[in-house]
Amino acid sequence: MIPIDEDRILLPRDPAISDSNNWPTFSLRKVNVVAEGGDRPVSLLAANSAFPVKVSGVLQRIDSGLNHLDRKYHSKRIRLNNVTTYAFAEYNDGSYGFWAAGQAGWFEVHEPIPQYRHIYNQMTEAASMFYSLADCQRKSRKKNVAMSTEELNQCVERAFKEVGKSHKVTARRTSLTLKIFFLWQYLSGAKQRKNSNPFGRKNVDDARQGFHGHAPFILTSMLEGQECSDWDNSPYLRYYRLHFPVQAPTTSSNDLDLANKLG
Repeated sequence: MIPIDEDRILLPRDPAISDSNNWPTFSLRKVNVVAEGGDRPVSLLAANSAFPVKVSGVLQRIDSGLNHLDRKYHSKRIRLNNVTTYAFAEYNDGSYGFWAAGQAGWFEVHEPIPQYRHIYNQMTEAASMFYSLADCQRKSRKKNVAMSTEELNQCVERAFKEVGKSHKVTARRTSLTLKIFFLWQYLSGAKQRKNSNPFGRKNVDDARQGFHGHAPFILTSMLEGQECSDWDNSPYLRYYRLHFPVQAPTTSSNDLDLANKLG
């Protein structure tokens, strides 16, 4: 099925709505994302003004309160061109949602086509890793607004020892960031009630490789102040700046208002 361009089906969003959290929201399934001007599958999380992407998927039922051009296009495969902005959020059940910004509003992407499943899983892993860092940063600030790196290290070390003792991993001479990598690797499996990490990360080295592989997305999210307003004072941003000093991601993402998007 040849996708139909978005503007042939949906009216553009009202330019008077400046807050993106108030844009109309649509839903796409059987999703695929490719680089603009080609057919190479790419991550939606790579989209920015210097690297636009195309998003295609089957449009789900449209809310009767939204303006649209023709009902006969219901459940047709549509295409969003020149997408440079995405959004992401964590649902209450621990799963993650991703949205692409189109001309008509936000389009949540669901059920990737088989060829896109691997990349979609990588997007989910990247979101999981970012939220694990955000959780640690929020907890450290909640306990003490002026918590130092050493105090944060002690806080993380207590959790590290609790799960590490059953995995024969010692806290001695283990950096704060490596402890976070281990905790993510362990707790991701626990969240899914599995004995192993659902993303196939078998050990701390695998987890570190993943955190490094998703560095552009994680850095972008931190620099934009997603989830936390004080990333500049965090050991995590310092870690990424130390290891990836030449990466300066282009602003391209939004952290959607959970009350609006997640219910």
